[in-house]
Amino acid sequence: MRADTATARADRAETEAASTRGQLDQVRTERESARAEALVLTGQLATAVSERDSSTAETTRERTYAEQRVTDMRAAYEQQIALLRADHDQLRTGGRQ
Repeated sequence: MRADTATARADRAETEAASTRGQLDQVRTERESARAEALVLTGQLATAVSERDSSTAETTRERTYAEQRVTDMRAAYEQQIALLRADHDQLRTGGRQ
């Protein structure tokens, strides 16, 4: 009877060990799958960060260019206005003489 009990315990232990090994293999497979997915996501994140940085740099360049354009246009118009005022003043004073 003791031998039967010991055999039954050994059988249960063997079954539990086999089940545990199966679960361990499944967990390892899931871990490897998660690692592979993490690598893909890391690559996608790096791409997105690179695109964002590139867009930010391009926006900065465009803004700088636009600001310089506005400054140049303002200076040109102010110069034209100054010339027109000078012409206007000259005509006004010349017309009185």
